[in-house]
Amino acid sequence: MTPAQTKAISGVITDKTNNQPLNGVSIFIAGTAVGVVSDFDGNYSINASVGDVLTVSSLGMKPVTITVGNQDVINIELEPDIGELEETIVIGYGTVTKADFTGSSSQVEADDIYRAPVVNLEQALQGRAAGVKISSLEHSPGAELDILIRGGTSLGGNNAPLYVIDGFPTDTDVGSTINVQDIESINILKDASATSIYGARGSNGVILITTKSGEEGKVSVNYNYQYGVQRVVDRYPEVLTPVEFAKFQNEFRPESETYADPLSFADVEPANWSEKIFQTAPYSNHDLSISGGAANTKYRASLSFVNQDGVVLNSNYERATGRMNLRQQVGKKFEIALNASYSHKTTLGAPNTGHKLFIRSLEAIPYVTDVYDIDEGLYIDLERIPRLNPVADIRSTTVIKRDENLTVNAIAKYELIKGLHFEFKLGHVGRNSKQKSSALPPSSKGRTSNGRAFIVHSLRQQWINENLIRFRPKLHKNHKLESVFAFTQESFWAENVRVVNSNFPILNEFIVDNIQQGTNLDLPSSSLSERSLRSYLGRVDYDFKRKYYLTLTFRLDQASQFSKGNKSALFQSAALSWRVIQEPFMKKIPAISNLKFKASIGDTGNTRIGPYASLARLATTNYSVDNSVSLGVSPSSLENENLKWESNRQLNIGAELGFFRNKIQIEANYYYRKTTDLLLSANIPSTSGFGTSLLNVGSLDNEGFELFITSENINTGKFSWSTDLNVAFNRNKVLELTQGQDSFLIERNYNASSRNREAYIIKKGSPVGSMFGYVWDGIYNYDSFHVSGEGANRVYTLKETVPAGINQVIPGDIKYKDLNGDGVISREDRTIIGNANPVHFGGIMNRFRYKSLILSAFFEWTYGNDVLNATRYELESLNGRDNQFASVKNRFRPEVYDESGTLIDAGFSDTTLFATNGNRNRFYSDRVIEDGSYLRLKTVTLSYELPRKMLRPINLRSVNVFLSAQNLLTFTNYSGTDPDVHADATFDNTRSLVRGVDFGGYPTATTISMGLNINI
Repeated sequence: MTPAQTKAISGVITDKTNNQPLNGVSIFIAGTAVGVVSDFDGNYSINASVGDVLTVSSLGMKPVTITVGNQDVINIELEPDIGELEETIVIGYGTVTKADFTGSSSQVEADDIYRAPVVNLEQALQGRAAGVKISSLEHSPGAELDILIRGGTSLGGNNAPLYVIDGFPTDTDVGSTINVQDIESINILKDASATSIYGARGSNGVILITTKSGEEGKVSVNYNYQYGVQRVVDRYPEVLTPVEFAKFQNEFRPESETYADPLSFADVEPANWSEKIFQTAPYSNHDLSISGGAANTKYRASLSFVNQDGVVLNSNYERATGRMNLRQQVGKKFEIALNASYSHKTTLGAPNTGHKLFIRSLEAIPYVTDVYDIDEGLYIDLERIPRLNPVADIRSTTVIKRDENLTVNAIAKYELIKGLHFEFKLGHVGRNSKQKSSALPPSSKGRTSNGRAFIVHSLRQQWINENLIRFRPKLHKNHKLESVFAFTQESFWAENVRVVNSNFPILNEFIVDNIQQGTNLDLPSSSLSERSLRSYLGRVDYDFKRKYYLTLTFRLDQASQFSKGNKSALFQSAALSWRVIQEPFMKKIPAISNLKFKASIGDTGNTRIGPYASLARLATTNYSVDNSVSLGVSPSSLENENLKWESNRQLNIGAELGFFRNKIQIEANYYYRKTTDLLLSANIPSTSGFGTSLLNVGSLDNEGFELFITSENINTGKFSWSTDLNVAFNRNKVLELTQGQDSFLIERNYNASSRNREAYIIKKGSPVGSMFGYVWDGIYNYDSFHVSGEGANRVYTLKETVPAGINQVIPGDIKYKDLNGDGVISREDRTIIGNANPVHFGGIMNRFRYKSLILSAFFEWTYGNDVLNATRYELESLNGRDNQFASVKNRFRPEVYDESGTLIDAGFSDTTLFATNGNRNRFYSDRVIEDGSYLRLKTVTLSYELPRKMLRPINLRSVNVFLSAQNLLTFTNYSGTDPDVHADATFDNTRSLVRGVDFGGYPTATTISMGLNINI
C-alpha cells in the first residue's frame, strides 16, 4: 500500500436496535495490525485502500466485515449479540449455549495455559476456576496434585473428580498423560444439575476435556517449542553452624569429649547439605501437530515430547504423547469419528524423594571431617561414628516408574429422521505401569540390608460402550425441546504383582534387573480385581421464548462392588433458569446487557471403594504347629450385605449479570451440599472378631459461595486490558459419625519421636482437616518452681499453682495450657488447634495487549488456612545427634554450678523455647501450626506475534515468540519453604482426612522459559 492509494474512511457506528452511537468499537484492516476505536459519539476514522476489508467488532455485538470501495464515508450498524453467552460449551453427553445452560460450571481458557511452563494439566488449572482447590502433594517432576471441587465429599472414599475426555469417562491419571497443546476446551461441572448425569461418579465434580479437531481448509502445520530452567525457590531454612551444633551436642551429651570445647569448631568448614542436593534443572517441550480437512473429512494428528529434570538430584520426568483425531461424514446422515492417543512417561525419583532427603540434608551434621569419597560414600564425624552423606544417599537410591497409556475411542452417529439421532460409542483405556527401585550402600536402606530391590507391575483396562438417542423435535417458535437418553456399560480390570528382595552378593545398579540373586526374599504378592458399571440415563431440556428454562436429569447406576439388593441407585436433578434480560422491561435499562437467575437441586454418588468391599474376605497369616511357623488363611473382613453408595445432594442458586454490552460480566453461585451414608471404617463390637468394618455411617456437608468477574477495562484498538477474577468460599463440617462415636483421631508418625502422636481429629461439628493437640504455653521457667538447696544441690519442686506436666518436669521443659483446669496436663487438655481449610481462595488474571505484543500475569492465592509444620516439629526437637534449625539458638539454657556450688554459667532463661532434652512432654501443639495464607505470582507470559508481511515471502501463517515464568514470587508469612502443601503423599489411606501437612516436601521450583510457535 502506498500513500497515493490510501484514503481516509470515516463514519458513525450505531446500535441497530435503538440507533444509539457505540463507543469503543474496534475497526481493523484485515490481515494487518492497523486499527482504530470509535469515540464516545461512535465516530471513527481510518486510512485504508480500495479493496481492503474492515473487520468491525465490539463485545456484546455481532461482528461485521466491510470491503472498502470508492466511498469515503461508511456508516456501520451493529446488531446486539449475547457474545460469550452464545458460546457453545460442553456438558455431560452434549453441548449447549452458555445462555441456555441451567447448571453451574467453570470454563478455563485454553489459550491461558498453552504457554505456561508446566507438564501437568492440573498445574496449569491451579487457581483458574472458582471453587476448584488444587494443592500439591509433591512438587517433584510429574507428581500428581490433589483436586477438591467445592470441598471434599467423602471421608473414606476418593475425593478426586471424574475426568471425561471427548465424551468418554475415565478413571486414569489424566493430568500427566494428556498434552496441554491438544486441548480445545476445559469445562468443570460443579452443581448437581450438571453432574447428576454421571450419577455414581459425579459427587466430586466432573472435568470435561475436549481435544482439538481438524478444520476444513488448507493443511495447517504447527510447531511449538519451549525451553526453560528451574531452580529452587530461595527459602532455604537456616541450620546450626558447626560451633552452634557443638554447643547443642555439649548440652545433649555432656560426657562427650568431642564437643567439650565448642569454640574449637570455629575454623571447621560448614557443609551446606541442603544446597548440595539441589541443582538448576533444564526443562524442554516439543510439540508438533498437523491438521486439515475437506467438506467430509477432518483430521488432526500431534506428537509431543517433554523432558524435565528435577531440582533435586537424581530426579527426572520424560513424557512422549501422540494423538490422532479423525472425523468422516458419510452421506448426509452418517458420521464416524475415531480418537486415539498414546502416552509413555518415565519418572525417576520416588514421589517422596524430596521429603526424605530434604529433611536428612537439614539434619546432617553441619561439618565434614575424615572424608572418604564424600560424593559417593559415608563420612565419619569426630566421634568416629559413620554418618550418612545426603548426596550419596540420593545417588545410591534409584526409583524408576514407567507408565504406558493407550486410549482408543470410536463414535458413529446416524440421523434416523429429522431431529432424531442415534450414537454408538465404544472406547478402551489400557494402562501398563512398572516401578523398579534399588537401594545400594551407602544409602540408608541399602546399607542395612546389603542392597534392596523391588519391582511392582500393574495392568489396568477399562472398556466402555454407550448407546445414545438424541431427540430435537420441531416445535412452535416459542418452544424448544432437546433430550438425550442412553444405555451405557463399563468394565474395569486390574492386576498387580510385587516382588522384593535384599542381601545381594554383587552390589551394582543392576540388582533390580537380577532380583533373583538376593538371598532374603520377601513374600511375593499379587492381586486381581474386576468391577463393572451399567447405567441408564436421560436429560430433557426445555425453554420457552428463550426466557424460561427447565432441565430434568436422571441416571440409574448398577455397580458390581455392592452387595445384592444394593447394586442399584437412582440419581436425579432438576434445574430452572430465567433470562430476565429477555423481558421487555429490561430494554429500559440499556446499561444491563445480561441478567439471568438459576437454581438447581439434585443427587450424585460416590462408589470409589474396593471392588470386593461388601464381601467377607480372607488373608494369609502365620500360625504355629508343633513349634514351627506355618502359613494359612484367616478372615480379614466381615461381609456387609447393607453396604451401599455414598449419596450427595446439592442445592445451587446462581445469578449472571452483564453490563455495558457485557464488557463487565459477573457470575455468582451459592451452594449447599450434604453427603450421607459415608463409607467409613467404623468401630464395631469386639465380639465380631474385628475392631472395624467398612460401613455406611455418618454425614458431612459443604456450603459455599463462588464469584467470577471478567471485564474489558480498556480497548483502544492498539491497546487493550482485560481482567478475570475468581474467588471461592467453602465451609465443610462433619455432621454425624458412627453410632455412639463423636470423633476419631488420626496419627501422623514421621519418625521415632512422633510415634503414637495424634495430629488430626474428625469430630462432629468440626471441619475435615482439623488439627489436634495441645495449646503451647511456653516453658516451665524458674518462676514455676520452689527452689530448695544451694548451688549444684538445688532441688526444683513445681509450685502448686502451676499445672503438672505429662511427665515429671524440670526448668526448661515444654509447658502446655491446662484447658480443663484440673491442675494436670493430660490427654483431656487437647483441643482443635488449627484448620487446614482456607477461608477463601482464588485467582486473578490480567491480560495486556499493545498491537502484537501481549503480556499476561496470573496470581493465585489462598487465605485463612493453617499448615502443620512438621519440619519444625522435627528440626526444633532439641533431642538427638542430628542438626537443628538455627532458631534453637535462643533455647533455654540452665544455670550451671561447679562442685563447690559456684555459679559458672548463668545460662539463658528469657525465652519460650524449651531446653535441650526439654521435650519430655513433646506432642503436637499450636506452636507448629502456622498461617498458610499466600499470594503467588503463578504465571507471567510475554508474547509477540511477528508481522504477517514479514512471513508471507517464506509462506508462514504466523510466528509467535514468548517468554514465560512460573512460580515467580510468593508473598507469605509461613516460615517453611512453601505454604502450598496438602498432605504427605506416603499416607494414601488417610489422604482425604489429613490436609495441610508440611514435612520437608519436594521444593517448589521457579521456572523461566522461552518458546517459539510456528504455524505453516
